[in-house]
Amino acid sequence: MNATELLSLLALGEDSRHQFKRDESNAVSSRNPPKRLRSGTMSRLSVVGIPDLQAGEDVKITLPFPNADLNPNRAHGRHWGALAKLKKDARLQAYLETRKVLNGKKHAFSGLISLTLTFFMVDHRKRDADNLLGASKPSIDGVAEGLGINDRDFEPVTIKRVYGAEKSMLFLEIGE
Repeated sequence: MNATELLSLLALGEDSRHQFKRDESNAVSSRNPPKRLRSGTMSRLSVVGIPDLQAGEDVKITLPFPNADLNPNRAHGRHWGALAKLKKDARLQAYLETRKVLNGKKHAFSGLISLTLTFFMVDHRKRDADNLLGASKPSIDGVAEGLGINDRDFEPVTIKRVYGAEKSMLFLEIGE
């Protein structure tokens, strides 16, 4: 495996076949063989030297502003299939951005995790906080999946709005 292949593997993050460890104490070895994977194979790769995020270290993620069609008040009369594609795309984009921000590291969160959503808007239209939260639900799900946690652990959830920004976007800050 060359350096380019290793970097691309790290960018994808951990999964059932790839483990990133800070040191060799918990790495797969002949004394600590991997459990049989669902496919029945025993191949697993442990990469040593990848630190976890430190406790208390916040994760900051920038995403595009949620599509207006995801607002709960606009969903009435729309076919569920059109909304499902928008939700799937938003969730996938949030998942990929979270994995990119983590850069192969694992989070160090435990218990309840605070989530702050800051909506930057170019215009000065007043938007309801509940609509903003509802429209960003697929993105929150994608971020939680990228962190490997359940989104029910996000508590408290704080919503902030910034008007007159240069670019519309959603900024998420996740911490303890």
